[in-house]
Amino acid sequence: MSSGICADVVDNTSSDIDRLIASSISSLSLTTADVPTDPSKGRLVALRTLAEVQSTLKFEDAYIVRIPAQAAHNILGALVRVTPPNSIAHLQHVRRFVKPEHISSHILELLEANEKRHAERQQQSNVNPNPGNAPSHSADLVAPSLFLFASPVSLLPVSTLLATLSPHLNLPARSIPYSVLAIPSSPPSSTAAAAELSAKYWPTTYKAHNPHGPQPADIRRAKAEIEGRAGERIGLARRLGRKAKERGHGEEVGAVIVDPRGDGGKGEVVAGAGDGRWICCSNEAHDGDGKPNVMSKEERVENGNGNPLAHAAMRAIGMVGGQRIALDRAEAPASSTAPLHVLDHLDATTDLNPPFFDIPLSPLESAVSASSPLRRGGYLCTGLDVYLSREPCVMCSMAIVHSRFSRIIFAGRARLVGQGGMCAEEIVRAKTGQSMEEGEGGRTFGYGLFWRPELNWRMLAWEWVGDEDDAHGVPG
Repeated sequence: MSSGICADVVDNTSSDIDRLIASSISSLSLTTADVPTDPSKGRLVALRTLAEVQSTLKFEDAYIVRIPAQAAHNILGALVRVTPPNSIAHLQHVRRFVKPEHISSHILELLEANEKRHAERQQQSNVNPNPGNAPSHSADLVAPSLFLFASPVSLLPVSTLLATLSPHLNLPARSIPYSVLAIPSSPPSSTAAAAELSAKYWPTTYKAHNPHGPQPADIRRAKAEIEGRAGERIGLARRLGRKAKERGHGEEVGAVIVDPRGDGGKGEVVAGAGDGRWICCSNEAHDGDGKPNVMSKEERVENGNGNPLAHAAMRAIGMVGGQRIALDRAEAPASSTAPLHVLDHLDATTDLNPPFFDIPLSPLESAVSASSPLRRGGYLCTGLDVYLSREPCVMCSMAIVHSRFSRIIFAGRARLVGQGGMCAEEIVRAKTGQSMEEGEGGRTFGYGLFWRPELNWRMLAWEWVGDEDDAHGVPG
């Protein structure tokens, strides 16, 4: 960061509400419930994990055979004896026995057409399909019949399969018609996905387990807990971002940290911060009146993206860290909660703690954190939720992961290639709208840092899609 001349920004945008906040803080009479939040109207859309985005539908060729329903148990036992143990454990989502009426019409037509062709070939080869007056396989099969997913083709030679089935069907092996069908080897991640696979391919079940991310039941339960006040939290984060930009501290980005256990389970704000990337990191971080000195336009060009350690998420996490330190000190009060230190004004003696600037720098930030319910115990942000007015950058995303938040909700995806850290969808070039390529024919995905198996912490994540976004066709 440059330590040159910093522009002295005078905040001429304070409203009557801001003056009310400042005067109320001095008497500690204002709580976060009194802070105007401009609630946002919209809905929560759960983020897909990187594994979910990257997963492609995989198939295996499988033997499908029509069998009499009464012989199903014995046939399955015979097949188990000739296949390696646990060899199809990865296909538990694929139905083994299916009634004809439960198979999609286009698949059933394919299977029956194959049986018909087999019967025609038998007649043309002058092979008696019914030696010893044995029943024919299809027309005279003892009703009712089932279709059996017998085995993946890779596990059994067809000769072994037919020899195993022969005594149970009372037919010579060469007279048994069978089909080879591609079945989905990738397990579905939801009931809807299972229904789609069943309609297109072979009947498939959802085993109430998502192999690529958080379980749907966990997402539904958590969503029910937060959606009632999500718009309010996002509105507060946006207000913090606007105030930070008006004061020249940073870009229009805000962060709010909430303890969901507070206020009878409705959640209470622990800390809130606007962006501070343009605040000077020199020894003269503020002037004699206490206002933080900020970079001039020329210095912003020289310094590029400013001070990343003072991004809104980083500042809010730092505020929680300060509360943790206060709670852990030996001289901390015996109560189970401790408020963030509240400043009714900044002066020349105030330590702004550059380059982190993790203290309230405006009346609004002080008011948001004036009656924090942070509890003793736990590591940094364990059990807390974070709301942001936009998707955090990669650095802030990793800080959020390492801080061990339970949930993250943000209101807008990063618009530049590779800038955001939470979304996992394929990255698109901002100007052309074309997918960004990585090498010849390659695909570049987002980081999806909220749920990565190689990281030691995972959390639930949502994008807040506002009504204005829905009006413009934003997918959800």
